[in-house]
Amino acid sequence: MRANNLLPLLLVALAGCSKPAPTATAAPNPTQAAADAASAAYATCVDKAAASVDIAADQPAALTDRAMKACIAERATAVAKVQAAEMARGGDPVVTAEVAERSLRVADDELRDRANATIVTRKYSDKKAS
Repeated sequence: MRANNLLPLLLVALAGCSKPAPTATAAPNPTQAAADAASAAYATCVDKAAASVDIAADQPAALTDRAMKACIAERATAVAKVQAAEMARGGDPVVTAEVAERSLRVADDELRDRANATIVTRKYSDKKAS
């Protein structure tokens, strides 16, 4: 009799072991892909600018600002592409502009930190070598 009570639990447990139903993959969104590519180009630009800035010219914070400003055109392109991607999803123009700007501000903070770390490391390595 006790085995009969465990049978429903065993069936429920075994039901969880079957393969999950295949899910449909969403078609790639070309607008989102363009936004991702523009954001990646902006990040690459900042990284390259931080790696190539003349470290003897100024203090790390000023050099970081210079690296960020060198990529202002890439940032503007990324904002426009992110806004276009949001619009393609049916967003309101005013809201999508704000969403795009906010998302790039978050990226700016991370890129600024990364650029500053690169510049400080280069400056420290340069002082250590001399």
